[in-house]
Amino acid sequence: MAVLRVKNSNFVGLNLYETMEQRDFLEREIDQLSRVLGRIVASLLGLKSGSVSTLGVEIANRSLKGVVDLDVEQLLSVERGSLIEFLVADRGFSTDNLDQLVDIILAITSDMASSDSRRNLYYERCLTICEYTERQQALCLDRYLKLEQIKANLV
Repeated sequence: MAVLRVKNSNFVGLNLYETMEQRDFLEREIDQLSRVLGRIVASLLGLKSGSVSTLGVEIANRSLKGVVDLDVEQLLSVERGSLIEFLVADRGFSTDNLDQLVDIILAITSDMASSDSRRNLYYERCLTICEYTERQQALCLDRYLKLEQIKANLV
């Protein structure tokens, strides 16, 4: 790639090279986050024998904490009204990342006892995230099915 550099210090404008470099860096970081979230989902789904709700939360917490400085329990402390702002603006989640986060939370809640008080809170967070992603992107059958599953499990 050829880069044209201007030596005139009076030149005011965008340095395309730095802008492209920053965009490439962000794309690599987002791609890495997607891969990590995918591995978390795969790990959680592989833990069907045993206690997913305890061990799964621990695995998800360690992985998410290392990548985006977030743990699953922290989602419960964030108010529903500010959850999307927290995830998108503060943590840099894309709609794809949000879909993967919902998969992680649903995997965790799948083996929780229905009497577990956190279960309903997780479903509420999933509902908030899914409704947001539904507004941001075209209708997706997978997301629609997740929404129906979440609504059916909300007590």
